[in-house]
Amino acid sequence: LLEKEYSDGQLYIDCYGYTKGKLPLSSEQILDSLLLSLRIPKDYIPYKVDDKLAFWRSYLHDKKLIIILDNINSEEQVKSLLPGNSMTLILITSRNHLLDFSNSYTFNIDVLSLEESISLLEKTSGFSSDKYKDLFEKVAKKCGCLPLALRIIGSRLRGRKSINLLNRFIESNDTISSLSRSENAVYESFD
Repeated sequence: LLEKEYSDGQLYIDCYGYTKGKLPLSSEQILDSLLLSLRIPKDYIPYKVDDKLAFWRSYLHDKKLIIILDNINSEEQVKSLLPGNSMTLILITSRNHLLDFSNSYTFNIDVLSLEESISLLEKTSGFSSDKYKDLFEKVAKKCGCLPLALRIIGSRLRGRKSINLLNRFIESNDTISSLSRSENAVYESFD
């Protein structure tokens, strides 16, 4: 939707704020990742952190980028990276309420409603909720109506002829680890 308005590109950095087994990235690590993502040759990037930040802000001055800083655990992790005056849009996600950003908009995103959860499960699985409404409802509740968990269950169902996976999931005691894969790490969303 925003590609035309932000025509210089999009950057995404997982800051590991709440990723099990990983330390959250420092501001400098995030900055290095951002600069490398822009394919700026290393010899052009200053060595000292303050010089690197000045270089970053100067680079962003006339750029129209979308930058997603995902999974931060505190304002301190990214605050120094925000440009003063720039045409760049920075989207920051966190489980915490972040209050220390000026010129920002805050959106609290809740879990899906039960109806939205059932609809998402239906769309991602290819199975009709008319036929399996009770089962879909139980799965949605067991997943806490979290979109990531529902998408994973739905994608595992897609292409199968049987819905037995949902029955096994409902009957299992181990809610999250039965869903988790290293690339999705759903159980971390439930902590």
